Amino acid sequence: AQTYTLPSALDGGCALRSYDDVRSVEPAVRVAVRCTSARPVVLAAAFVLFRVFDILKPPPCRQLERLPTGLGIMADDQGAAVLAAACLGLARWRGWL
Repeated sequence: AQTYTLPSALDGGCALRSYDDVRSVEPAVRVAVRCTSARPVVLAAAFVLFRVFDILKPPPCRQLERLPTGLGIMADDQGAAVLAAACLGLARWRGWL
């Protein structure tokens, strides 16, 4: 049987590393769609903001990552998505989008 390896984020082959990243970017994209009628540049901004917050892990994302078992793995990504959604909402409120 052949085995295949998926590209990882470390080798630059994949922007979303795993299921939890794919599932977690959804709240940020929902805010982008609801606030701005899904213009491609705004969707790209939602994705970039999510990835920046996911990589940098500002508070409270770092603390959420320390939750027990697998909960912390999902919770830090959800925190990053909430921060990205908040930034998009703020940008919409300020009239930047």
